[in-house]
Amino acid sequence: MGLTLFLVVMLLVGVFIMGCSLFIKKETLESSVTNGTDDWYEIIFVLLFFVSPVIGKRILLFLFGLGWSAIFAYALISGNY
Repeated sequence: MGLTLFLVVMLLVGVFIMGCSLFIKKETLESSVTNGTDDWYEIIFVLLFFVSPVIGKRILLFLFGLGWSAIFAYALISGNY
C-alpha cells in the first residue's frame, strides 16, 4: 500500500511539472537556474535548457514531466515493483 501511494504521488508530481510548464510566467522561466550536474544526460539537458528560447524551455519541461509521469504510471499499471 505504501509503495502504491508513493507511485501515485510521483505520478502527480509529473502532472504538476507538466502544468507548471504550461502556466509558468515567462520571466520566471527565463531566470531559472540549476545546480551542478553529475551525469552526461543531465549536462546535455541543462545545456539545452539554457540555450533554448522560452518556448523551447516549456517544451523541454513538459517532456520531462511527461517522461516522469510515464515511468511511474508504467510501474503502477504493470505492477513491476
